[in-house]
Amino acid sequence: MSYHWHKECEIIRILEGQFSISLGEITYHTKAGDLIFINEGTIHGGIPRNCLYECIVFDLKSLLMHGPAMKQYMTQLTRHSILVQNHFSRDYNDLCEAANRLFQTMNQKATAYELNAVGALYSLFGIIFQKGYYTENTENQKRHAKKMAGLKPVLEYIDNHYSEDLTLDQLAHMTGMSPKYFCRYFKTFLHKTPMDYLNYKRIEQACYELSVLDHSVTETGYNCGFHDTSYFIRTFKKYKGITPNQMKQNHEKP
Repeated sequence: MSYHWHKECEIIRILEGQFSISLGEITYHTKAGDLIFINEGTIHGGIPRNCLYECIVFDLKSLLMHGPAMKQYMTQLTRHSILVQNHFSRDYNDLCEAANRLFQTMNQKATAYELNAVGALYSLFGIIFQKGYYTENTENQKRHAKKMAGLKPVLEYIDNHYSEDLTLDQLAHMTGMSPKYFCRYFKTFLHKTPMDYLNYKRIEQACYELSVLDHSVTETGYNCGFHDTSYFIRTFKKYKGITPNQMKQNHEKP
């Protein structure tokens, strides 16, 4: 899962295997049965290991339309005065059961499933408020989130321009930081240097192209920002443990 962010909240349910997922500076090592709750606007990404997971993304504001009784709770979330706890192990039986009902409703899509999905979401948040599965959003945390938000334009730019020649100076300039400070700042939140992340993004895209497109290794590398085939092959093997040609051959097998 490449690092990204969105305005909506997200709930991830781990069905099989393990998933190391980072939310800002904190990395959670999750396993089957665990839940991850991602608050609005949080930069997140991670590495699944033999993992099967599913996720639901939703807009908190859609839960404000059901009267003042709901608003008194949900506005605490939409105004970011509180933050929902991020990691729930399978030991949180009540919350996991509510989440399971939500995912089952969305998977089955029976008649009037939309109503049941909204009801399941309210039930889930009811447990969160009742049991206190949240923290106050302190001024220090708000400043921290504001600093992290400064990276969002950089991530979006890399997503849209990874195939181009990008430099550390160019990315640092977008944040108004010196390259040295920007590099340290970036690594704090994304656990990679900016250029390492750029190569990671390029290799992930190369994996996709090798899997679904009938392009040569050289063409794939060029499409993903590598203008030296030898460097592309070395970088690919560094991240994936095999060469691009080996991956291509694996996907060509009947």
